[in-house]
Amino acid sequence: MITIKGSIPAKTLKTYQAKSPFGNPGQGTTNIPIDTPNFNGNRTPNGKILAKYLEGNDGFHWGLFGSPLVARLPDDTLEIYDGGHRVSMLQQLYPHMKTFPGTIVDVDSKEEISRLFYRVNGGAASFVNPETRFINQVLGQEKNIGEYVDVLRKTEVTVYDSDTNYVPKEVTNPRWKTNVKPLEDMVKENKELAIWAYNLYTKAWDQHHRSSETGIPITGQIVKALHTIASIYANYFDNPRDALRFEDWFISMVSLSPAKSDWLFANDYKHERMELRHLGTALGIWKKYCNYARGKFGGSAPALAPIEDAYNAHDKKRAAKKDTQII
Repeated sequence: MITIKGSIPAKTLKTYQAKSPFGNPGQGTTNIPIDTPNFNGNRTPNGKILAKYLEGNDGFHWGLFGSPLVARLPDDTLEIYDGGHRVSMLQQLYPHMKTFPGTIVDVDSKEEISRLFYRVNGGAASFVNPETRFINQVLGQEKNIGEYVDVLRKTEVTVYDSDTNYVPKEVTNPRWKTNVKPLEDMVKENKELAIWAYNLYTKAWDQHHRSSETGIPITGQIVKALHTIASIYANYFDNPRDALRFEDWFISMVSLSPAKSDWLFANDYKHERMELRHLGTALGIWKKYCNYARGKFGGSAPALAPIEDAYNAHDKKRAAKKDTQII
């Protein structure tokens, strides 16, 4: 049996051992002995990951099993080099099984198995990106994505691969496209502000694109920065007058300086962590607005300190940790 890290929780095993597999094994594949080992360079299956798969799919699904790849050495020894997690799941759930469907590839040496593993897992592979996965989650009516789809519908922003392959389909003109990660990040923090940020972004940059243009990419760092500003300065944006002042200013300034690079403030406020770079962008945008507001509205702009604190929080935390380690 394939060795796994940890174990599938007993409760999960009991639940799904009692369920029959969904679907049927693939046809036209080889019946390979269930006790075929993983080759040494393969990943050791993780019990927590196996449990997550079972819970996410409500059991074992033949339609997702595919055809594990098995190398056959000159001495007829078999070793799995792709699909070890799937085979180990079968072993754990259905110990009575004797074989599994897969594809056997004849190799000359263990070195060749390692080369095949490398190429299957990155060296010569093209993996499905998060956007394509999301499109199929929506089209497949998967659970737990309704909040994200609702934001897309209300902003007419899409997750887009092409004019014929995008979601949500209710958007008849797929003009704007977003990556999944910023969409997820913003919705998890505040869904309503995600709608506001997307709407402000698309309104600001819509004036710089042809009316027939589709699949225009939204810069996640900028739209997340807008979301962050509205979150940190919630009291300011609760006043419709102040919110409108910021929106009008932003749209007007983008009309004068539409280059996205001008709005990243990458040279002024950097972060080595990709997931925090929008904080520097937010600080740059808000500082620029505050300078304008002080002159335009008689010094009624809010303080910079809250956004500066958010921007500096990671560096302060890292410095404090470093000091603790030194002590």
